[in-house]
Amino acid sequence: MEKSKFAQHPLENKYSIDSMDDIMEALHVNRKGELMIILERFYIYGETKLENQINDNCRVKSNIIFDTIIQNSTERGQLSPQPLVSP
Repeated sequence: MEKSKFAQHPLENKYSIDSMDDIMEALHVNRKGELMIILERFYIYGETKLENQINDNCRVKSNIIFDTIIQNSTERGQLSPQPLVSP
């Protein structure tokens, strides 16, 4: 029986299984709205371009703005833009 990429990824990478507080961190703290949607799209886009997206059904369109942000962030030694915190 074949497993989905979502199931295979943690097994192949030997991720630890622990509480969410111990194994996850918030990238951004934000209110619901357009900024949150853009941030979600940005991170999904970036991970998909790196072929780290483990959702088999996720497809993204080319986005020149996201490409520019990723390129400029990588050139400065960052993996992503600095975290944003909205009031």
